[in-house]
This record gives sequence, C-alpha cells and structure tokens, in this order.
Amino acid sequence: MSKDSIIVTFVGDIALHSDVAKTSMDPFQYVGDKLHLGDFLVANLESPLRGGLGENLKKRPRVIGEEENLRILEKLKPDIVSLANNHIYDALEDGYDKTITALRVRGIEHYGAGNTLEQSSRPLIIEKNNIKLGILFYLTPDTNPNLPDDCSIYLNFIDEQKVAGDISAIKKQVDICIVYIHWGVEYIHVPSPAQQQMSETLIATGADCVIGSHTHVIQPISKKGRNLVAYGLGNFYFPDFTFEGNIKHWGKSGRESLILSVGVKKDKCSIKDVTRVILRDGELYIKNGFLGFRMAFWKVLCFIYRLEPIWQARIWVFNKKSEMYWFFKRVKNFLQRKVGVLTGKR
Repeated sequence: MSKDSIIVTFVGDIALHSDVAKTSMDPFQYVGDKLHLGDFLVANLESPLRGGLGENLKKRPRVIGEEENLRILEKLKPDIVSLANNHIYDALEDGYDKTITALRVRGIEHYGAGNTLEQSSRPLIIEKNNIKLGILFYLTPDTNPNLPDDCSIYLNFIDEQKVAGDISAIKKQVDICIVYIHWGVEYIHVPSPAQQQMSETLIATGADCVIGSHTHVIQPISKKGRNLVAYGLGNFYFPDFTFEGNIKHWGKSGRESLILSVGVKKDKCSIKDVTRVILRDGELYIKNGFLGFRMAFWKVLCFIYRLEPIWQARIWVFNKKSEMYWFFKRVKNFLQRKVGVLTGKR
C-alpha cells in the first residue's frame, strides 16, 4: 500500500439472485490480487434481499437477492457498497431493511439510499495518509427504479442544482471528490449525450473523478485534463437470471467488466490499475485482449453520438433489434411448447 496516496478500487454491478451457482467455491480466486490492490473496495449492490411482504410490482424486471448468496459478498469483502440504483427497492421496505442488516453484520458500509433524505445523500469521507477523500453516490431518474407512491425509502437522485451544492459542500472538507453514479442507457457501450453532458457538469462543479455503473456493459474511460471519467464498469458479478420464466442471457458483453483502481493524492487522482475480467461458469477470470482499441473506437463514437439526431437513430435501431429478438424468442418458446404437446415431452 502507498504511504503518500489512497488507492480505491471500484467494480460494477453485483447481483445475488436465485440463479447464482450453488457452490462453495470462491468466484474471485483468480482476480483477488486486483480486487485488493488498494485500501478500499467499492461496488454497486444491485439486488436487495428477498423480504416477506412481496415485491415492487411496478418494477420490471426485478432482481432480488437470496440470503444464502450473501456468501458471495463474504468472499468479495467490499468495504463500501452503493445502494443508489434502480433495483434496491425491488423487494420493498422489508427487503431493503434485511439488506441493510446483512451489510451491517458484515461490516460493509452503504451509501446512496436511506430511510430519510439525509441518510440517502450522506457522503463517504475517508481520511488516510494525510489525504481526505470524499465520495458521493447518485443515480439518475431515467434508470427507472419505478418506486411506488407509498415508498418509504429515499434514493439519492441527481440533478444539477443538488449536485452543485453537494460537491461545493464536500470540497470544503476534502482534498479530492469522487462521484459514483448509476446512469446511462443499458447494453450500449457508448455513453449517451446526457451522460457526457452530466460528466462535464460534475467536473465543472468540482468533481475530480466520475465512476459509472448501470449499463451492464463496459463503457470508455476518459481523461479530461486532470480529471478522470469512467463511464461504465459493466456487470462485475451478475450471472444470467430468470424473471417470470424468461432467462436473461447477458451474452459476452454483459459478462465482461472492469476492475478500476484509482490512486488519490492531495491534488489529483489517476488510474493506478485497470483490469478487464469476464464471468464464466460462476467464476471471474482476467481477460486479455485489445481493450485499448475498443476504448478508442467508443471514444470516437462519443463525438458522433453527441449529435442528438444520430443518438436517437442509434437508440431506434437498438430498440428494433431488441423487439425482433423478443419476438423470435416468443415464437421459439411457443413452437417448443407445441412440439412438446405433440410428442408428449413437456
């Protein structure tokens, strides 16, 4: 560990749903050195634990964790998790409360959601090696948590006026400010115009580093002067899952993610290490390859997609491909059922 800096390692989305492999193996055994390279490990916990009062029916799909899969967190050993995401209320208030209790028992700090507005927006402040670091946790409304009207849990939604006040306040207490934010358009490697604009606003307001989650795929990392923006780290530990009888297969892009270690000094933050990993058969492996080329290509597309008509055309094509995929999937399932009836195999 460095004595003149703080090293914080960030990973993306984690889900502890019922389709997680039932095994006692350590899924992180091949990437452990990268995970614990620094002083603190931060992750986004996407799945609340299952409660006894049902589910948030306004949210589709829902991703709900099982208590038996808390062993995954125990193996990972994160120091901090963000709950500022669009699934944390999927199991309603009692599921949320069970999640908080489970984290507290395991000594894991949580930020970005709470029983009061003040709890949801409280910052994390770390003081080590004569450096003070502040981390703020947010999500954007367009990630669609679809909270019911009687929801008693507060999420730390971002808006420009609020974040300007938050960053201004925390910069009076710390040397460096990092924003960890749940944002973006799912399954698309290129950050949306809204993400790009928000990242510029955050940096102009005083953020030194911006780290993103939510899109389920890797998005580029950019240096903006002395500032760092990692738009999307991807699915870290988020196996395929079943919702209402349909299996969500992530595909290759949805099984890749980045482990990003950020070195923080009194006057700047920089990349200490970035490692691409892939989830295979319930275990994470380091993946080598031409990630730099892909990052460069995505950055070129960033400039092109800043033109709103081109971005909207990209979204239209993406949505049409998704509609065709689900149409043919429904046809396939229908034919399989019919064949099963005719052959006696169900």
